[in-house]
Amino acid sequence: MSGRLTFGTLRHAAVLNTRITFVTMNQKNSNAAIKRLRIIGILEGISYLVLLGIAMPLKYMADMPAPVKYVGWAHGLLFVLFVAAVANAAIAKRWSILKVLAALVASVLPFGPFILDAKLLKQEEAQPATPKQKVA
Repeated sequence: MSGRLTFGTLRHAAVLNTRITFVTMNQKNSNAAIKRLRIIGILEGISYLVLLGIAMPLKYMADMPAPVKYVGWAHGLLFVLFVAAVANAAIAKRWSILKVLAALVASVLPFGPFILDAKLLKQEEAQPATPKQKVA
């Protein structure tokens, strides 16, 4: 084979470049999905603790129902975002149904989102960084 550049070699290089870019983008998207899940999980966990530890006692001990209304609304919105983020991460990382269920159960436990965050961070750090691929 000669060193000439032909349409066939250009097409092969373009396909190869597309595949490498696709793999890199999938990895970036899955890492972004986990990062989003961790951020939303922390916010959802904080809102749940505020709701249980501050707003509910104010409602029943100080007869102040307003904090429950607003903190509950914020927590509900964050919970829906958390469920969507779990679904996004599950698709991006191809989680098993058990892992998805564990993440959803963690969202209804008072300190569950923080435990989930720690486990996701540990998995992220244990995952080897992939070297950047170059196309010559």
